[in-house]
Amino acid sequence: MKIANDASPILNSSCFGCHSGPFSSLETLLNAQAGDDYSSSLNANMPWITLGDPATSYMHLKIQGTAAYGTQMPRNQTPLGNSEQVIIEQCIVQGAQ
Repeated sequence: MKIANDASPILNSSCFGCHSGPFSSLETLLNAQAGDDYSSSLNANMPWITLGDPATSYMHLKIQGTAAYGTQMPRNQTPLGNSEQVIIEQCIVQGAQ
């Protein structure tokens, strides 16, 4: 599974419309903490993506709707389907390659 082939279309269509600019690249997300972006909670105190560990990846928790802070993403849209969530999760598990 390659992020460019599998996860990028999901992120492009569901996430980057609001999370654009500095948070619209995988490289930036891999180096960001929740709260670094105006649209995320400082209270979360966790990385946006923890390679190999979706359970401590704020982005994954927000997509699932299980984050302790804020609402499920994408906001004001239909939540991602199970298959889309699994693709994102597997990309995180595999190190977002």
